[in-house]
Amino acid sequence: MSYVTGTDKHQINFDPKANADDVKLCAGSFTAIGPNDKYVSCPYCGSVYLPSFKGKLCDTCQLAEIGANTLGILLRQI
Repeated sequence: MSYVTGTDKHQINFDPKANADDVKLCAGSFTAIGPNDKYVSCPYCGSVYLPSFKGKLCDTCQLAEIGANTLGILLRQI
C-alpha cells in the first residue's frame, strides 16, 4: 500500500541573491518577473502578474480584474 503525502509546495524560479526590492513574483504562474520586465497588478490587493493575466480575476483576493484601471476607494470622515 502506498501513501501520498499532501503538500502545497511550489517550485519557484528566482535568484535568492537578488535585491529584495527588485524581486517580483507572478501570483498566477509563480514565475519571477525581472526588474525591467512589464507587469500588471490587481487594483484591489496589489498582487503582481505577467501581462498575459490581464483581464482575469485576481487569484489572491478573488475580487478584482487584473490590470483594470480604477479610481480607488476614497474614505472620508462623517
